[in-house]
Amino acid sequence: SLNQVLRALKREEGSLYNCVASIADDALFVAALYPSLPLFPNLRCGVWYVRPPIEDSCYFKSTDGHNGNWSFSAIRLNLNLAEAAAAAGGCLVVDATKRGKRFPDAMSKTVPMWAAVMNRAVQQLPGAPAAVPAADERPWDCDVHLPAWVSANEANSIRQLLEGWVDRLLEVGADLSALAATLRKPLRCMWVSQDSRIWLDSVAGAASLPFTPIILVGASATTARQRRCLTLPPGKPAVTYSYFPGAADDEESWACGLTPQLMWRHLRALLAAGPAGIEALVRQLVEEQQQQAQPQQQQQQHQVSAALQAASLPGGEQQVGCLPAQAATVQRLGGGIYLLGSTGLAISGAAAAAAPAPGSRHDCSSRLSDGPAAALASCRYCWLPVRSSKLERHSLLQQLPAVLRCARAQLQQGRRLLVCCDSGLDVSVCVAVACLLAFYRLHEQPGGGSRLKLAVRQHLAAVSAHYPAARPTRGSLRQVFNF
Repeated sequence: SLNQVLRALKREEGSLYNCVASIADDALFVAALYPSLPLFPNLRCGVWYVRPPIEDSCYFKSTDGHNGNWSFSAIRLNLNLAEAAAAAGGCLVVDATKRGKRFPDAMSKTVPMWAAVMNRAVQQLPGAPAAVPAADERPWDCDVHLPAWVSANEANSIRQLLEGWVDRLLEVGADLSALAATLRKPLRCMWVSQDSRIWLDSVAGAASLPFTPIILVGASATTARQRRCLTLPPGKPAVTYSYFPGAADDEESWACGLTPQLMWRHLRALLAAGPAGIEALVRQLVEEQQQQAQPQQQQQQHQVSAALQAASLPGGEQQVGCLPAQAATVQRLGGGIYLLGSTGLAISGAAAAAAPAPGSRHDCSSRLSDGPAAALASCRYCWLPVRSSKLERHSLLQQLPAVLRCARAQLQQGRRLLVCCDSGLDVSVCVAVACLLAFYRLHEQPGGGSRLKLAVRQHLAAVSAHYPAARPTRGSLRQVFNF
């Protein structure tokens, strides 16, 4: 029937081969833009359009910018993006959507709203350059600058919410000192896509603009689906494919287990396999990756004990210590292991814990994951089964007492504790927040339901200052709050 033919054509357009080729084509456009500025892919879709290695990333959700549902997230502060833009004089953020638009709502509204909140918060800090501009400088711009396709009514509604969002940001105690010291011009968004028409000789440099540009890059074109030829440098034979706009969006529907790292590592082989052979090749690559990961997990007892020359615990304060809210610095020890100041706590993903970089040492490790772990005899190692909050709502809540007993026993003896989960972004972050709430102090511990929720947000902001990649889910944070 006609409907069956149309469905078959739609499946072919969004096939694995067409998606991989479309992403590789769009990535060439992204790589040619402002190479001197730091590049931040917006998780998760934007990661596909940036060739590894990826130095840093950000996380803005489109749902925070949906009409009538505008929100500023105290969980995803993205201070690393603001600080990098201030230091370099600007930055790029990459994302895409396949919903017939040049930019997702995260770029159209969420990021501009976030930039306006940051500008206003920095201006309120005493001693910041934004608070007392020089006589020859422009007034500090605190307005929200939205693209032309956002209606005036929607823009006015957003402006009315800005002050409340600023209060929320300052309330959680986010460390804005580094940003305030380096941000000389207010943050402001610019939008660039493949459909943009710009004269190359008229493009202003970032330094000449009266603001710090956050260049939002829509990686995909919005043209109708079409046949294209892709030639990868250095001039290998071209491949023909059907271009699919926003191909990386909704990766669960097409990737078949392929990850951005695997795709870029084997891109030429994937394209050479053609539409008929790419799925079999992806299955083979995914299986090989899983097999390579198993020996690493079996050797973890030797590797985990291989050493984190980290900051030592403050003497005499192992039970109740202090994590300063100000002057927090990111201490990265290579291999994806991050220290939380001088608390003795560190966070990483399971892969980093299994293969730590030379010169990174920790005394004990606590792993929280769904899969089984081998018993480890040569190092102090605690494995607890914790499932994602999307799969089991109370899994972390049930294991928190055991986690805190393990952490207290190690920290009281002055040992350094590495907390890791499969991704290193969700459960391990929530456990670190729980440890800080239980054993350390940012402020006098508040009481009452609403104030306890604020304490969780404050400690999460402190963790994010040391570990910018942290992005715990609401379900996992809710379990910490309920505990």
